[in-house]
Amino acid sequence: MYNRLALCCVAVLALLLNCKLAFAQKKVINDDTYGSWPTIRNAYLTSNGSFVKYDIVYPNDDSKKITVLKSVDGHRTIEIHDSDFEAFADDDQVFACRVKDTLIAVWLGSGKRVSTKISFCESFKGPHNDLLAYQDITDRKSLQFIGDHKKGHVSIPNIGEVVTSLYLPLKNKLVLTTIDNDRNSKLTDLKVIDLRTYKVDTLFYSRTVFQVIGSNNNENLAILLEKPGAGKELWLYSLEGGALRRLADTDRYSETDVILGLDRFDRSDSAIVVFAQKRDFMKAKSDGENIELEVWSYKDKLLPGELGSDKDYSSYYSVLSLRDEKLHEFNKWRNYFGVSVNDDLGKKIESFGGFSPDRRFGVYVEDSLCYSFDFSTGKTRCLTCDIRNDLPYYFTKNYDFAAPKAGIVGWGNAAVYIGGGYDIWKISLDGKFDPINITNYYGKTHSISFYLLNERSSLIDGDTANILVGFNNQTKENGFFRKKNLNERGDPEVLTFTNDMYWLPFTPYSYNNLSTSVLKPQKANRKHLYLVAKSRASESLNLYLTKDFRTFRRFTSNYPETNYNWYTTELVNWNNFEGIPLQGILYKPENFDSSKKYPLVIYSYRNSSNNLNAFSYPQKCPGCTIDIPTYVSNGYLVFTPDIYFTKGNPGRDAYSAIVSGVRNLLERKYVDSKKIGIQGCSFSGFTTNYIVTHTAGIFAAACSASGLFDFVSGYNSMNGGTIKQEQFESGPYQMGPGALWDNPQMYIENSPVLNADKLNVPFLIMHTTLDPTIPMWNAIEFFLAAKRLKKRVWMLQYGKYGHTVHGREGKDFNTRMRQFFDHYLKDSLPPQWMTIGRPSNLKGIEDRLELDTSGVKP
Repeated sequence: MYNRLALCCVAVLALLLNCKLAFAQKKVINDDTYGSWPTIRNAYLTSNGSFVKYDIVYPNDDSKKITVLKSVDGHRTIEIHDSDFEAFADDDQVFACRVKDTLIAVWLGSGKRVSTKISFCESFKGPHNDLLAYQDITDRKSLQFIGDHKKGHVSIPNIGEVVTSLYLPLKNKLVLTTIDNDRNSKLTDLKVIDLRTYKVDTLFYSRTVFQVIGSNNNENLAILLEKPGAGKELWLYSLEGGALRRLADTDRYSETDVILGLDRFDRSDSAIVVFAQKRDFMKAKSDGENIELEVWSYKDKLLPGELGSDKDYSSYYSVLSLRDEKLHEFNKWRNYFGVSVNDDLGKKIESFGGFSPDRRFGVYVEDSLCYSFDFSTGKTRCLTCDIRNDLPYYFTKNYDFAAPKAGIVGWGNAAVYIGGGYDIWKISLDGKFDPINITNYYGKTHSISFYLLNERSSLIDGDTANILVGFNNQTKENGFFRKKNLNERGDPEVLTFTNDMYWLPFTPYSYNNLSTSVLKPQKANRKHLYLVAKSRASESLNLYLTKDFRTFRRFTSNYPETNYNWYTTELVNWNNFEGIPLQGILYKPENFDSSKKYPLVIYSYRNSSNNLNAFSYPQKCPGCTIDIPTYVSNGYLVFTPDIYFTKGNPGRDAYSAIVSGVRNLLERKYVDSKKIGIQGCSFSGFTTNYIVTHTAGIFAAACSASGLFDFVSGYNSMNGGTIKQEQFESGPYQMGPGALWDNPQMYIENSPVLNADKLNVPFLIMHTTLDPTIPMWNAIEFFLAAKRLKKRVWMLQYGKYGHTVHGREGKDFNTRMRQFFDHYLKDSLPPQWMTIGRPSNLKGIEDRLELDTSGVKP
């Protein structure tokens, strides 16, 4: 007995030793990791359910990609490397892709494979099947078609070398601009091919076709031609009757405006939205003696420098009516809705939801409520006023600009399905029946947000079974439900609901490399089989097959994280200083040891706890944030807390959430209270700026990227052609209605620059010269204030990119930020750029990234 007990003890010890050795042998993520990290993207299940196509991509190395065609039975696998164009043809029986200048076509049934050097290829859905059109590089006069189920391979001779193509699906016609190389001219022909008969009509011969667009009903073409000499002329072609009408020269529509290009037809197809330019802008100013002067007036509709102004920006939108052939002022929402230029909707709305399938109704959001606009009667109806207490904002009272809002999840017959909160409502577009809660308040009762999967159909049949996607906002479980009949009362049936991430129709704010919304479940068109993606925090996204959403067969096995010291996630619950319950994620290393002390970095962007079970692949250039997998793999804890917002208090609310969350974590002995850092970018850059100027003794280091420092000057700023006032009153800064002068104290309270004297932490700032969102001078304001106050502050100013940095600049920033945190949170040596600086005259000569061994302190 004692021998057996001894043997058991030895076995347990051996197992523990092996586990420790396994962890010890695992690598940490470093610069060598990123370029070799594979992820699965762009998955597709063929119509007959016999093959799955997916790409293995390397997000940190755009030059590498493997396209995989794998049979569902697992017996056949085809790999194609580094393709840049992919298409299916002949009802998914043929797969084609382009590798450099070679078209590779694979017949999935037989395995036949053909390679052809090409000069042009394009895919589109034809009258019989998905078609692929291409031109052989040895025969640039003929156009080849693959995929016509009735006619097989079709060749059209003497078409000319294709330059551009436009497909009109409602009429099954293909519009081409081509060049006849025999003419030894770069002038083009404009041709229309009827894909039912492959008959070719030539509309223009030997002209310069500048642009072609199709009407919404595909009955007309708007054609912009270059005139011989100079200028342009606009033509309208009827695909029904074949009539070709010259409208006029584009520089004769208006005394002051000239048409430069075409954008789209409006909804009624009675007008064209165009790009125009002030005639004065086109006058040459070459004498060199003109006064460099801008005149600003309170009567100006567009100010100098504002996006769309005729001074600093060369073009703007206008509307050309086909009724009177005159240019009219462009109204953003009127033309977004597609209302005729003779109508006047003129509404200022938050967001546009879409058109009903019959295009009779448009649905939009205003004041967090959904409205419909009936184009046949011109009447507006509030769809969700009677159920407002069941909509997201009204039951959470969270003033977060990015919080989920009511929106369309599907269309029915004269009805729309509205979700975005907990339950899904079926609402009549014309008011003929009261709103119906099709999920029977199951979502609100169980804190589950529901979304209709809706497969590939645009119109929902309420009398048949429908699959729903569910997400628990408290536990973060994700999975699938079934409602046998959407028109009958009753709870949805649970199919699968686990601590995995399958799919959400949105990616929760906070990070850009998550598995949350990579693949919406797909159904094979002609077989009851679904392709589903599944991941969890500790496992990469992989593909699975299912018939019932209860049992899943794994189809791919891509788990690069198993070679590295990866991370685990823990859901943390606490109350902010106002007593409001909050959640956040604590990321720990896979080899976590609770008896040790760990440095902690806080990263927060609005609401991120919904990412608990999402997988995040490592990135060498996340844009402007820390890379969570990299930091955790290298021995950091990372905490991403949620923030509850109230109107006009974004800084104070962030302080309440984040500082209370940190104090909650400090009750854990493994958190090193003297080694806590905070980092943020964009809006969370601002919240970081606010917090570090309102706290003392909590943080040992802080880094802010592309964040706002001054609400007062920011409110009255213009950057990237946009006046910023609206962003404060009704946008992401959440100050609420009213101007700066109506609430001056709130703007002062939320301006970190006015509290620069309270900065008591080493502070790294990153900003770009070309940032279109936060002006560079806003960051300079704070840096100069902090330097004047003798605070420990550094600023990295990058001349390339906009609101975030990528490429070499992105790698450089992430290297310097990591050095900064490693020094203050892990006692590593400081780099020279922190100790002795890097003068401007050494730009491009020395980077000063080397560690300083002299003992000089930053």
